[in-house]
Amino acid sequence: MPKSTITLNQLAIWLSDESRPANTLSLDQLFGYLFAINCTPTSLKHSDWMPAIFADQFNLIKDADEYLDAITNMQQHITQDINDFMVGLPKTCQLTEPFEANFNDNQLHMWSKGFELGLTLTEHFWDDCKAEAQPQSFWMMLSFFSNLQNAQQLTAKFQNGALPIESVTRHIFSEFNKLMQGYADLAKKYKQDTAPAKINITSSAVKNSAGIPIMNNSNPGQDANQLIQQAWSTDNPVEKVQLAHQVLKQDPNNINALMLLAQWEAANSAERKDLLVRAVEGCENSLGKDFFEKNTGRFWLIRETRTFMEALTNLASSYAQLKDFNHAISCYERAISLNPADNQFNRYPLSNCYIQKRDLEKARQLAQQFQQDQGAFFLFDQALIAFIDSGDDKNSKILKKQALAHNKYVPKVLSGKIKMPKRMPEHLSSGDKDEAVLYAAQNTELWRSVAGSIPWLMKK
Repeated sequence: MPKSTITLNQLAIWLSDESRPANTLSLDQLFGYLFAINCTPTSLKHSDWMPAIFADQFNLIKDADEYLDAITNMQQHITQDINDFMVGLPKTCQLTEPFEANFNDNQLHMWSKGFELGLTLTEHFWDDCKAEAQPQSFWMMLSFFSNLQNAQQLTAKFQNGALPIESVTRHIFSEFNKLMQGYADLAKKYKQDTAPAKINITSSAVKNSAGIPIMNNSNPGQDANQLIQQAWSTDNPVEKVQLAHQVLKQDPNNINALMLLAQWEAANSAERKDLLVRAVEGCENSLGKDFFEKNTGRFWLIRETRTFMEALTNLASSYAQLKDFNHAISCYERAISLNPADNQFNRYPLSNCYIQKRDLEKARQLAQQFQQDQGAFFLFDQALIAFIDSGDDKNSKILKKQALAHNKYVPKVLSGKIKMPKRMPEHLSSGDKDEAVLYAAQNTELWRSVAGSIPWLMKK
């Protein structure tokens, strides 16, 4: 299907038009609805889910192919986000005041209403696996904001009703994206004829025919796998660390335990770096040279190697924090080599490291390698490179103008006129303040290291 030219704003207006059937879903409801119909053990056909968007009066929709294509594209994008482990609420879905608005008229409420409608169409698909899969807790959480009665019922069950509904509401909202990902993962698991065993990469693991380490019931690492799951699931930092150390007694190179200690126990960047070096090297030894040669270029597509990719990227970040840019660059370059699509966006800190070392030509080549990426990171990096190279000349002015045309907020955040938030944004839109905040969080120190660069950027 050709990509629709209809924007989300245009689709929202079209859905709310008076000529649409009564009770047609709003855009926010549509997001929740499409997420629900994508998360089922059985795939639905287009004709199964499209009519409900228009209150089962699809026959009244005429001459609207572009808008219907836009809806189908939304559904496909959500499917892709699920496959890429990138699901999350739309940015517009936020907790609002007054408190009651979260259960009757804001975007968060509308998303949950849409999810609830999707659930009415898909719930029966879980019948064969419901006893084992136990999706009901996800249903309750994800429809929490659909109405106040739902929220009150769940609050009564939450810690035996010990918390006020306001606290439960804030907690559920803070965990909402994780809940969405958990539900999507559960649906994917039960779409398979047989559920694959969860794989834990350890130095003692047996390898399958694809060369990926697996665990079996006779392997002592099985206990380690259970312990590490407990460690990640507990909210108690002390317990996390204790469980991770228990795992390392069984398997000194357990990548999950080492990453957990790097996050929760390391006192500084140097200690964090040492733990991550052990994690990366242990995983390399476990997977073996042949595995890397065979699968270079598609590591992010192999779910079992994503933990290694995360460890490698975290190690690169630790080197960068220690100003060891040579090792940081080596790790980032390797991550991109293993996954040229760069789903982890390693290209951004790699560009920063190149500029820190004043290896400006490599920074230019990197931007050219990802020339389809026209976001703030490369645009402002290239403007800075030009300023370092030749000061306030014609070329640097052109690149500055292009960057500012894309995002006018970056200079204000770099200069401190817009304060950095206490919590980094989870989502962004091209050209908005959140994009500027994320860029500044990674690059303010770099710009400040170049004398006169921030005043130059702010000068009209």
